[in-house]
Amino acid sequence: MTSLEEVVFCHNCGNDLRITRVKEVQEYYALGLEVIQWFESGLKNGYFLINKKKVNSVWVFQGMTRLYLKLDLGEDLVLNNFPMTEEYKIICRKLKRYSSKKSSLIYKSFFLNIMVYHLFQDYPNNLVSFAKDNKFTYRTFTHRFMGGSSFWYKNFISGAIPVQNKLGRKITECEVLGAIKYLESIGININQENVANMVGCHYSIHKGFMRIYKKLSF
Repeated sequence: MTSLEEVVFCHNCGNDLRITRVKEVQEYYALGLEVIQWFESGLKNGYFLINKKKVNSVWVFQGMTRLYLKLDLGEDLVLNNFPMTEEYKIICRKLKRYSSKKSSLIYKSFFLNIMVYHLFQDYPNNLVSFAKDNKFTYRTFTHRFMGGSSFWYKNFISGAIPVQNKLGRKITECEVLGAIKYLESIGININQENVANMVGCHYSIHKGFMRIYKKLSF
């Protein structure tokens, strides 16, 4: 057998690889590779391109963890414009029956990461659709996270899902100062409405915010 002939025969079983059927790669595996490459590229470069803007990778990964938690709804998840929602739900059903199966947990995480990537794409359409399908508000995406959320993440959410006109949570002076400094750093005009949007409240209704902003105005 010549060296060229050896190349086309399997070393283990001797089958002719030229006539061996190649199993088609499933769609979600291909998309998964695309997601991995996107995250690896962002980590290597130190930024991600979202909505045609460079975003610090630290902010994106923080936002990713928050969206991951919001997407993890099991069989209750509604994501109509995502092609693999049913595959995710099948994994969730399996986990209910076989909670010890580690491979199912890995697959579940795999699908959730793909869905997070999906929400970052075609901004704000995919995010708006997800929020609408699951009846999520701005507050759903930004509250009850330990350590708070970056101003970029809050801006990312508010750009797609308007802040509701409610009195809302208690706001601290540090939050308002942080919002002002962030807006200054990206060259945005400092006014009551812009600062309120970054903090996550209504600029003329939230009394706590209005009191702090007036105190800090100079």
